Amino acid sequence: MTPFETLYGFSPQVILGYVPSSSAIAEVHELLCARTTLDQELQYQLKQTQEKMKKHADRTRRDVVFTVEDWVLLKLHKYQQ
Repeated sequence: MTPFETLYGFSPQVILGYVPSSSAIAEVHELLCARTTLDQELQYQLKQTQEKMKKHADRTRRDVVFTVEDWVLLKLHKYQQ
């Protein structure tokens, strides 16, 4: 279940991609081209941000291997909004 489905109780509507020149109305064509460009820019920015966050988080991570029956200590934090 996605976070959207959990929050709203239904799946989000799927926005289909726009095929250039599939609209006879010039204003609709311009609007859909602008939306497609914006969507591509948002996807690019999201990917860049995810890579930046991963790089930052990986600085403090360390590889630890556990075997069955190893004892570990957990530090739990209360959930804060």
